[in-house]
Amino acid sequence: MKGEAVVEWRREFEGPVELTVDQRVPGAVTVVGSDGNEVEVRALKALKGARAPAAARRLLESTGVRVEGDRDRVLIETDAPRSWFGMSSSRVRVDLDIKVPKGSRVSVDSGSGPVRVEDTRGPVRVDTGSGGVLVTGTNGTVDVDSGSGSVTVEDAKGALRIDLGSGAVSVRGVRGSVEADGSSGPVRVADVVGQVTVDTGAGPVEVDRVIGDIFVDTGSGSVRITGAKGRQISVDTGSGSIEADFDVHPSGRYTFDTGSGRISLTVPDTASFTLEVETGVGGVDCSLPLEVSHLSRTRLEGTLGDGRALIRADTSSGRVTVRGRPGTPGFGRRVPEGGVSREHRDLILKMVEEGRITADQGNELLEALSGGPPDGESEAAGAPPEGTVGPAGTASREEDEARPAGTAPEREEGAGEDGLPPAAKSGPAVSHRGGMSLVSGDRPDFKALSRQILDWMFRTNPVEATLLGVHDYDDRLGEFSREAIEERHAQAKEFLEAVRRVDPEGLDPDDRIDRELVERKLEETIRLHEDVREWRRNPYYADLPTVGVYILISRDFAPVDERLEAVLGRLKETPRVLAEGKANVTEPVRVWVETARESTRGSLMFLKTLVPAFAARASSDSLRREVEEANEKAVAAVEDYLKHLEELLPESRPEFGVGREVFDFLLRRRHYLDYDADSLYAKGQELFDETVRQMEKTAREIDPDRTWEDIVEELKGRHPRPGELLDAYRGAMADARRFVVEHGIVDLPPGEELLVEETPPFARPVIPYAAYLPPAPFETKQLGRFWVTPVDEAAPEEVQRRQLRDHNTYGIPVTALHEAYPGHHLQLCWSNRHRSDLRKLSNSTLFAEGWAFYCEELMEDLGFIAGPEYRLIRLKDQLWRAGRIILDAALHTRGMTVDEAVDFFVTKVHMERPNALAEVRRYTVTPTQPMSYLIGKLEILKLVEEYKARKGPDFDMRTFHNELLSHGTIPPAVVRRVILG
Repeated sequence: MKGEAVVEWRREFEGPVELTVDQRVPGAVTVVGSDGNEVEVRALKALKGARAPAAARRLLESTGVRVEGDRDRVLIETDAPRSWFGMSSSRVRVDLDIKVPKGSRVSVDSGSGPVRVEDTRGPVRVDTGSGGVLVTGTNGTVDVDSGSGSVTVEDAKGALRIDLGSGAVSVRGVRGSVEADGSSGPVRVADVVGQVTVDTGAGPVEVDRVIGDIFVDTGSGSVRITGAKGRQISVDTGSGSIEADFDVHPSGRYTFDTGSGRISLTVPDTASFTLEVETGVGGVDCSLPLEVSHLSRTRLEGTLGDGRALIRADTSSGRVTVRGRPGTPGFGRRVPEGGVSREHRDLILKMVEEGRITADQGNELLEALSGGPPDGESEAAGAPPEGTVGPAGTASREEDEARPAGTAPEREEGAGEDGLPPAAKSGPAVSHRGGMSLVSGDRPDFKALSRQILDWMFRTNPVEATLLGVHDYDDRLGEFSREAIEERHAQAKEFLEAVRRVDPEGLDPDDRIDRELVERKLEETIRLHEDVREWRRNPYYADLPTVGVYILISRDFAPVDERLEAVLGRLKETPRVLAEGKANVTEPVRVWVETARESTRGSLMFLKTLVPAFAARASSDSLRREVEEANEKAVAAVEDYLKHLEELLPESRPEFGVGREVFDFLLRRRHYLDYDADSLYAKGQELFDETVRQMEKTAREIDPDRTWEDIVEELKGRHPRPGELLDAYRGAMADARRFVVEHGIVDLPPGEELLVEETPPFARPVIPYAAYLPPAPFETKQLGRFWVTPVDEAAPEEVQRRQLRDHNTYGIPVTALHEAYPGHHLQLCWSNRHRSDLRKLSNSTLFAEGWAFYCEELMEDLGFIAGPEYRLIRLKDQLWRAGRIILDAALHTRGMTVDEAVDFFVTKVHMERPNALAEVRRYTVTPTQPMSYLIGKLEILKLVEEYKARKGPDFDMRTFHNELLSHGTIPPAVVRRVILG
C-alpha cells in the first residue's frame, strides 16, 4: 500500500440500533456485537500500487466515508470518484470495522469484498456482489444475497435465506427454517431445527442432523443426508449419488430421485413403511425383511410393518441399497403404550431449540414420559413431527456387504427365467445385485450404459475418482485382492460387449465419439490385464494410500473435518491394501521394485510429517486422536512393506518391456497412429538427428567457435539462487498468461486458477524438476497446481549448483508456457468444460503433450521467448523429447536396459544422471506415453496446416485454437475428423 487514511466515529445510544451500511468501494465490512450501547466505526482507506504520491493523496482524500447517527439509526456510506488525474478508483479500498450493541438490526450492501457479522444477536441482511460472507450469533431472520463467494452462517435463531450465484454454502446451528439457493458450489447444512430447502444448479449437498422436513433439488452433484428426523424428505438430482440415513415417521413421505447414480438408504430396523424402488440400470439390494409384492430386475415393491409411511427411490442408472440399523429414540422406534401430552412435547422441543438440553436428552424425556398414544391418537409408531427430537449424532456407516460390482448373481434354485428368485410374500430379505443383464438386449441405451460404466469406474477406483473430483468414495482406497481384480476384469469384458452392441448410427456426434473412445479404452484395459499383468509384477501399492491421502489434504473441496474423516477411512484401509499387494506381486520386476522402494520411503516421510500436521486442524480432540492412531498403524504397515520390498529385490527379474505386439496395439488403438514400433523408432532417430542439426545451426549464431554442448552447459549455469527458484517460476507463469491474453492466442476458460508451490516430499523421488497437476474435471473450482522441486539449501554448494542447472534462466519460461499458459493448464481447463462426463475422463497424452509442445514453438514464433539462447534451450528440450521416442520403442520392443537408456540420456542429451534415471524408470511403466510429446506436436502441426489450407485468408488463430481445444483431450486424429470432416 502506498497510502492510507483512517476515519473514526463513535456515539452512545440508548440501546440496540438499526445499522445500514452502503459500501460502494471495494473492501471488507466487519460488524461485531458488544454488551454496551456504543456504536464505533473505524474506516481504513487504502490505495494500492500508486506511483504518483500527490495523485494518490488526492484520490484518498476524495474517497468519501459518511457516517450519520439519529436516535436508533446509523447509516454508513462509502464512495470514490471514478478516477483522479488518470489514477483509477479501482486502486482504492475501504475496510470498515463496526461495533454495535447486541440486539441491533444489521443491513449491509457491498459491491466487492468480504462481509463478517458476528454476535449481533439481531436480524441480519447482507447483499454483496462478490466476496465471502460470515454470519454468526444472530436472533431473527438472516437474509444473504451474494453473486459469488462462500457463505457461512452459524449459531442463528430465526429463519435463514441464502441466495448465492456461485460458491460454497456452510450452515450450522440454526433454529429456524433454512433456504439455500445457488447456481453452483457445495452446500453443507448441519444441526438445524426447522425445515431445510436446498436448490442448486451443481455441486454436492450434505445435510446432517436436522429436525424437520428436508427438500433438496440439484442439477448435478451427490447428496448425503445423515441423522435426519422429519415427516418429509425429498431429494432430486440430475446426476449424482444419494446417501440418506433418516428416521421414518409413521405417516412420512420420503422420495429420492437421481438421473444417474447410486442410492443408499439407511433406516431404523424397527420402522414401518412401504418401499417402492425403480432403477433403469443397476439393481436393488434390500437387507430388511420386506413383504414383497413385486420383484423384477428393475423394480421392487414391498411393505414392512403397517406400511403407512412411503419410501420411494428412482434412478435411471445405479444400484439402490436399503439397509436397516438398530432403532433409535423418537419415531425411529415404536413408542410404548401410553403417550406424552402435546403440552409436554412442545415444552421439550422448545428446550431443545433454545439449547437448554440436547436432542438426545429430549428423546430420553419423551421416552420416559411415554405411556401410550398422545391425546388419544391411534398412531402406534411414535409421536407426530412436532413432538419429536432428532438424534444428536449420526449413525456409523455400515460397510456394503454386496458382492463387487459387475458380478452376476448366481442362479438360485427355483429361480425364474431371468435368474431371479420368485417374489417372496413375506419374511426373507431381498437382494438383487444387477450386472450387465440390466443393459442387455440387441441395442442398449448408450447414455444409461455410459452412466453405469462411469459409476463402476469411480466405485472400483476410489483414489482416481477423488482425483477427478468425484467425492462419493473419498474414504476408500479400493479392493486389490486377486478376486477383486479378476472380477473387475470380468466386468470390463461385459461392458465391452454391451458397448459393441450400441448402434453408433443412432447416436449424436458427441455420443458417437464417446462410444468409440470407451470401446477402445475397455479393449486396452482387458489387453493390458491379460498380457502385461502389472498387478502381479509392479509393487506400486504403497503409492495408493499416499496419493489418496495427499489429495484429500491438498485440495480444499470440503471442510477440514470432513476431509479428515475421509483421510481416516483411507488410513484404516492402508494395512489391508498393502497386505493385498504383498500377496499379489509374485513376479517382481527389478526396476519397479527399486522405484517402489524409493517412493515408499517418501511415503513414510509424508505419513510421519504431513498427516499429523493436518490432523492437528481437527475441531475435536477425538477426531484428531482417531486420525493419529490410524496413521500410526498405517506407518507401521508401510514400514513393513518397505522391508518386504527389500526382500523382493534378490528375486526380482530384469524384464519389464510390454513387447512388440502390445506396443503396436497401443499405438494403433490408444493413439490412432499408423506407426509400429520399428517405424516409430526410425522416426525418433530421424527427429533426433534433425534436432541436432538445428541446434548446431543455432549455436553458430551465438558463437561460431563453440559447440552446442558447450554453450548449453554455459547457459545452464545461469539460474536463480536456490531461495529464488519458486518466485522465478511464479513470475514466468504470470508473464506467459498475460502474453496469451494480449496476443489473442486462445481464450482463457472462465474460472481457471493456477497455484505454483513446492513439490511435496513424497513425490520428489519421481519428480526431479517440476510437474503440473490439473484441476479435477468434476469439481466446480478449476484450480491447477504447478509443483517445483526445491533445491536442498543444506546441501553443499556444488550439489545445489548441479541441481539448479536444469532450472536455468532460459528454460524456466519454456517450462511455464508448456505446463501452464497456453500449455497443459489452459488446455485441460478447456477440456473440463465439455458437456460429456465420459469425455472429461478421456486423457489422450498424444493430444495433451502434443499441444503443450506445439505451444513452445508457437510462443517462440510470436515473440514470447526471443533470441538464439532461448531457441537453443528449447531445441535441447526437443532433443530430449526425440530421445524419448527412441527410448520408448527401444525399452519395450528392442531389449534396451535401464542402464543403457540412462547412458543414452547422459551422453547424447547431456542430462544429469539422477534425473535421467528418474525419467527412464517412468518410461518402463508407461509404454507409448514418452513418445507423445514430439509425435503429438507433429500430429497437431499437420492439423494446423490442413485447417489453414481449408480456411485460406479466413484463418484466425484464436478461432482455430478455441475449436481445437473445445472437444476434450482426445486423440488428434479424432479431432481432425470432427473439425475437417
